[in-house]
Amino acid sequence: MMGRMDRSQHQQFLVEVGKVLFRTPSDAELWGHLLPLVNGFFQGWSAHSPCKGGSEVPSLFADASGVRELSDSESSHLFGAMAVSGQRSPWVVTDWRSLEMNPRATTNGLLVLPLSFQDQALGTLAIGATPKAFDDADLFTARALSESISFVLHHRQLNRRLMDVQKSKETLFSMIAHEIRVPLTSLRLLMEFLSQSLKSPQQGAVSPDRIFEIIRNAQIQVDQSTALLDEMVAFSRIESDNFRVRFDPINLAVIVSEAMSILQPELDRAGILLETLCPPAALIRGEAVRIRQVLLNLVNNAMKYSCQNQIRIEVEQAAHFFRVRVIDYGKGIPPKLHQQVFDCFDRGSEPCDGRGLGLGLYISRKIIKAHGGRIWIENLEPVGCAFVFDLPIG
Repeated sequence: MMGRMDRSQHQQFLVEVGKVLFRTPSDAELWGHLLPLVNGFFQGWSAHSPCKGGSEVPSLFADASGVRELSDSESSHLFGAMAVSGQRSPWVVTDWRSLEMNPRATTNGLLVLPLSFQDQALGTLAIGATPKAFDDADLFTARALSESISFVLHHRQLNRRLMDVQKSKETLFSMIAHEIRVPLTSLRLLMEFLSQSLKSPQQGAVSPDRIFEIIRNAQIQVDQSTALLDEMVAFSRIESDNFRVRFDPINLAVIVSEAMSILQPELDRAGILLETLCPPAALIRGEAVRIRQVLLNLVNNAMKYSCQNQIRIEVEQAAHFFRVRVIDYGKGIPPKLHQQVFDCFDRGSEPCDGRGLGLGLYISRKIIKAHGGRIWIENLEPVGCAFVFDLPIG
């Protein structure tokens, strides 16, 4: 049986752990080096199970034969029996004497290290010592090990989020530059044509109707550019860490009416009929401007994708919530895309007018979720689909 280690051995072990934590570029390499190092110090086996977002690797088990991935059933068997929920400090499980994970070795002590940082669970590390039971020095070292791993995992998680945000911004700016160039180019050509026509009347007078048509088309291009910029601003606010909604008493009937008033000029211009069916008192608690934004996003989406001339908004009351449907009568959305269309920058199939950044549905889902509701898609027969969301009754 292994004798007690002195303080310098524990310190040296933690130094080696630090080298692994700060020198390995990926989570897979980190755990591939760390688990054998832990095994060598405690002369046993080890296993790691990550929480969602805490690490980019699956559950792992390491012993003298190497490091391998745990199946879902193995991970559930091993870590489920430890009752790790709510624990913050390492502790020893005293009623385990042998484990099916390694039937050839007798486990004299099982040490469980919860990995967390600022109340955020990141995973669990289990250490099984085979030659001896754990002593106070082992517990002290385990606590330092747990804190060091947690610190590094937390900051790696932050770095991944920052990289994702950076990629999103780069994608957003690239898409904006592409999308906004189209209406601006069209607007410039319209203005050049009008300018040349007014400067050279001898080449043929421009009729008032033609001038009106040019101005109208220019207004459309300005509106399109403004909508793109509004979408970008909304995305920026939704993605910020301080995004919150106010929960005030509001009436969905009023919000639907306001949304119709805002959309009516564009609906008239596109020749689309918008019908509504809503009880006069549909009371919920939430932020009116956010819910109105969702309705505007969904109706605008229906206008772009339906390629038809009719949209319908229905509001109905259930036991504990109001259900809102925005229905179009277009070609519908394949079921395999029902979740994907809510992703950032996704535009599903190509819209009829080619507009948009693919942010409207993503923003809508964020807003509905912040209100305690949910949003999904229902295909209709024989054609069309409905974007549906529930909001709790106020």
